[in-house]
Order: sequence, then C-alpha cells, then structure tokens
Amino acid sequence: MMNIISFNVNGIRAIVSKSFITDVRALNPDILCLQETKATVDQVKESLRDLKEYEVFANEADRKGYSGTAIVTKIKPLQVTYDMGMEIHDQEGRVICAEVDHDQARRKACGDGPRVRDGRSRARLSHLPRKCG
Repeated sequence: MMNIISFNVNGIRAIVSKSFITDVRALNPDILCLQETKATVDQVKESLRDLKEYEVFANEADRKGYSGTAIVTKIKPLQVTYDMGMEIHDQEGRVICAEVDHDQARRKACGDGPRVRDGRSRARLSHLPRKCG
C-alpha cells in the first residue's frame, strides 16, 4: 500500500528548523504533499535538501512569502503538471499534480484541501478534474 501524507506546513523554512526532517523520516511516506510552503521553488528545494531519498517538485506564488505547494516523493512520477491554466488562480502556486504508476494512484495537492472558503477556492476546485484527472 502507498503511504501518502498531506500537510499544511505554514512556512517550509520555519518548520525545517524544528524536527520536520526527522519527523518525515520517521513517518516514511512514499509521497508527501505540502501546502502553504510560503517560499520560492529554490527555497523549498534547499529547505528539503537533507531528504536525499526524495525528489521535490514545488510551485510558488507570484507574491513572495505567500501560499505555495510541494510534492516530495520517493516514487518517480510519470508526469507532473503545475497550475490549472487560469491566470487568476495560477499566480498563487496552489496546484501541483503528480501522476504515479502505483496501482494507478493519483494525488492532487491543492491549497487548503477539502475546505472551500470562498468563491476563488470553489473555482479552483471545480477545474481540478479537468486539469489533473
């Protein structure tokens, strides 16, 4: 069985200064989906450099220090796509889709998960099946 964990880190650079790397190793996920990284792609990769057994894919917001997502995986994805093709939403860096060939499992990491707080979130979620599915 594949072990997938999704976690809102509320700032990747702050959390790695704590026990995050040790905790990830202890949990040993096949795929780790991170929301609210609040960092550039390079900053995310640098923050997670000690997790050498994983490959890191990250998406960043146009606005520095805002939102951002990452997929950290031991399983090489068949395909990774970013954003959803809608400029109003893509500037927030909230969508990464990684398709992996493990019983055709697919993980969609997006923003705040299943909670839908506003019209923008509803619009993003309504377009995910077309982009990631």
